Amino acid sequence: MKAGGGVAGHNGLRSIADWIGPDFRRARMGIGHPGDRERVLGYVLANFAASDVEWVRALCDGCAQASPLLAAGEDERYQAEVLRLAPAEKADPRQGARET
Repeated sequence: MKAGGGVAGHNGLRSIADWIGPDFRRARMGIGHPGDRERVLGYVLANFAASDVEWVRALCDGCAQASPLLAAGEDERYQAEVLRLAPAEKADPRQGARET
């Protein structure tokens, strides 16, 4: 969880900040990095690979199921519940980021 902070060029966050101000809480999720700065835009805007669908769905479901904790301001319990419901697989550092 992150509270406040800049939008770092993220248009969705910029829109939220324009409406409600910069001091909002957000659940941060990452998709990795393509390894080359020039490929970032296409990488973050690309569809997930078919092999990623299962973990993305589990993560979204876990976030939704734990959302009452988030609404109650219980950020640490929210994070723990999401991780319990959708545990992240251990990454193999020998393998690069997902291909698009």
